Amino acid sequence: MIRFHDSEKAFKEGDCGPKYLGDGPGYEWGILLLKPGQGSRVYGRHYHKVVAETFYVLEGDIRMWVEGSEFRIKGGDVVTVQPNERHWLENDSSGDFRAVFMKYPIDPSDRHAF
Repeated sequence: MIRFHDSEKAFKEGDCGPKYLGDGPGYEWGILLLKPGQGSRVYGRHYHKVVAETFYVLEGDIRMWVEGSEFRIKGGDVVTVQPNERHWLENDSSGDFRAVFMKYPIDPSDRHAF
């Protein structure tokens, strides 16, 4: 068993960005927090050759771009980005954005800028 409170884990950028909470056979997951004005400028427009990413939006309303399609995502939305799909998120709203993310398979080196 693994048990902890999420406050025991840190966001990658101090008070925002991804916060990795766990992993299992072949996947890793956590919380993504983007404050107003954050997104692709901080974390980069990118794609993965092998890794797929799924986002489940908890709160917020932001722009997302996947392979030429730009759209808004908000609380309750689920988006899965497949390998080789270029993507980015941009919090152009006045509030925080929070989403649960899951990446599979695990490969921290599989992040490529475009």
